[in-house]
Amino acid sequence: VAYRGKIALAGEIALASADAASEGVAAERVRLAALASIAFDEYWLADRALETNAQHLAFLEELHATALARYAAGTAQQLEVLEAESEVAMLLHGEIELAAGRRIAAERINLLLHRAPALPLPPPARELEVPTEHDLDADALVERALARRPELRAREAETRANRAAVALAEREFLPDLELQAGYMGSMQESPLRPFLGIELELPIQLGRRRAALDEANALLARGRSRSRGLEDRVRFEVV
Repeated sequence: VAYRGKIALAGEIALASADAASEGVAAERVRLAALASIAFDEYWLADRALETNAQHLAFLEELHATALARYAAGTAQQLEVLEAESEVAMLLHGEIELAAGRRIAAERINLLLHRAPALPLPPPARELEVPTEHDLDADALVERALARRPELRAREAETRANRAAVALAEREFLPDLELQAGYMGSMQESPLRPFLGIELELPIQLGRRRAALDEANALLARGRSRSRGLEDRVRFEVV
């Protein structure tokens, strides 16, 4: 039997590690949801910007045609025509940039959907539902995030595992007792005799155990430091 719960501590480490892995999956879901939301926003915004750019382009093309007619009639200077042509060229260039942005946003959405990047997407809705205004309490939102963010819960589980690892490393300095029972015999024909024994494992290699304890304490300190850094980042993101 292991001395004073070494097996229990090993089980606690395994359970805490499993909890950390589960929270890591939850954190990945949150991250993917945020990426999907941002990608849709970019897709919608690029689509609306292309529509607005097309309206401006149609308006400037009319101005350019009017300037040409006035210049041909001698009632306008060539500078007006050149200015209109310059504005049209800028909008045409902007259309190329906006179309590229829309294509990239669509490709990101396709990747999140496990589709080929070049597959077409349906156009986004022209109007989006405007969320109702809320009286947001920054302190309350920060506390909610600190309690619910899966990344923080994963760090807490890792800290539990590290604490159990430190306790287990400390108990490695204590001896282990193993009870043995069975039957033994010297020859196959002789009757088997029952026996009962005790095996004692002494912690002689103290240097290795001290190194393992130092490593466990270092991992615990690093985990706590990362948890504090993550809490600071969560506060910043919420604010």
